[in-house]
Amino acid sequence: MKYIARGLGCEACYFRDAAYLTLPFGRKQRGNQKRLVYSLYLVHGSGGGSTAGGKLNGMARFGRVVYSDIVVAGHTHMPSTYKDSLLVPDLKNKRLRRHETTFVNCGTYLDLESYAVRRGFAPSVIGSPVIVLDGREKRVNVII
Repeated sequence: MKYIARGLGCEACYFRDAAYLTLPFGRKQRGNQKRLVYSLYLVHGSGGGSTAGGKLNGMARFGRVVYSDIVVAGHTHMPSTYKDSLLVPDLKNKRLRRHETTFVNCGTYLDLESYAVRRGFAPSVIGSPVIVLDGREKRVNVII
C-alpha cells in the first residue's frame, strides 16, 4: 500500500491494519482553483454478523475512528456502500458545517473457499465497488 500511495502522490499514515491517505485530485471550478483533497481511511475490518445490516453496522464503527471523506473496509466480503453525515464545528467562521462520509465495503474475489463451506456461509458476490471521485467539486460516487 505504501508504494501505491507514493505512486499516486498521496500522503499516508500507516497503522498495523489500516492506513489514512490524503489524495489531491482535480481542481475546483470556482474560487481559488486549488486542488481538491480527499481523505480516505482504509481498514481491514472485522465481523459484523451474518446479515447485511450487521455487516454495515460493523463497517460504521470505523467511521468513528478518524474524520475522513471515505471509509473503505473489508473482511465481510459483501460489496456495499452508503453515505452518512455529521455536523462539524467551524470555529473560525462560528458555524456548523455538514461533512459527508462515504462508506465502502470492498467485496471479494475469493470463490467458495473451504472456510466458507465449513462455516455454512452462502457464496459471496465476486467483485468490488468502484469509487469515482469528481475532479471539479468534492463529490464521491460508488459503483457496485
